[in-house]
Amino acid sequence: MALFMTGSPPSLTELKSYESGVIDVAGREGIDLVEKVELAREEIGTEILAFLLGKVSSTEAMNPASRPDLGQVAATAPLRRWHVLRSLELIYRDAYNSQLNDRYLGKWQEYARLAKRAGEIAFKTGIGLVSRPIPRAEAPTLASVAAANGASTYYARIAWTDANGVEGEPSEVAAHSSEAGLGGLQVTAPAAPAGVAGWNVYVGVAEGEERLQNATPLAPGETWTGSAGTL
Repeated sequence: MALFMTGSPPSLTELKSYESGVIDVAGREGIDLVEKVELAREEIGTEILAFLLGKVSSTEAMNPASRPDLGQVAATAPLRRWHVLRSLELIYRDAYNSQLNDRYLGKWQEYARLAKRAGEIAFKTGIGLVSRPIPRAEAPTLASVAAANGASTYYARIAWTDANGVEGEPSEVAAHSSEAGLGGLQVTAPAAPAGVAGWNVYVGVAEGEERLQNATPLAPGETWTGSAGTL
């Protein structure tokens, strides 16, 4: 399951689903969208931690073994929506404060109201915690290997698994173009973090169409090799 603090942030598509002009506003006012989305995550994380600490005793809160861990918080749908709306609130707050432009004031106030409501719903429906969190993998390293097929462009992503085969959130997509005679693909995962027992690899010849290539999880340190003809 995707984790809130280390999982993929809301995409531009998600932001635009609420506010179609957000990219134009950010460009016009010099606002870093990635920075605001990450700031929104940090702010929400602080609120969640305060909420979780309120559910345990002071002794438990001081003990690292029992203290709530933000790394266990699952990225549920209500939490995702809260993150999107808080991001838009921060974006339009900056847009307004940069020049005190009243055309952004209404947007800021509206998204502040919507974000507050989304946060209330997230807490009411429950903050999901994962007992054995699996972090999102970083993108793999791709390289060409000898193969009979012609030149190909590959898209690949990986996901960590635990000892039971439970999978974490897949990485971002990595792309690689090969030449004729070297049309095969080798996928290498980065160093596995603690608690990870294996990894799955997804490969395709079109972005967004990556498919699982291994029947059982690959071991940390193992590589995967294939070609367009075997996908």
